[in-house]
Amino acid sequence: MTSPRQYVTKPTFVEAWQIRVDNIKDVAKWCHGRVRGSSVIFPKIRNRGKPLQDTPKDNNHYALLGDYVVRVSNGFVRLSEEEFKSHYAPSGNRIKAS
Repeated sequence: MTSPRQYVTKPTFVEAWQIRVDNIKDVAKWCHGRVRGSSVIFPKIRNRGKPLQDTPKDNNHYALLGDYVVRVSNGFVRLSEEEFKSHYAPSGNRIKAS
């Protein structure tokens, strides 16, 4: 007879960029978004090519200064600084923005 075992989630590496005044245009370009004032607006992840919401305004993420834009398998998401730091720690590796 076997008993339950404990499991640990495998580490997942993500690419992320915190929005600052000096890099806001670069972040917008990286996530295929645009700058509006002190925020970056970029499309939400689509489900099989269809918008997530009926209205175009609801189909965008609005990331503010201090927020992180995170590349995930099928697009980009926004996390506040607090959310990001509670889930991720620096790996020590820098990547080239593409």
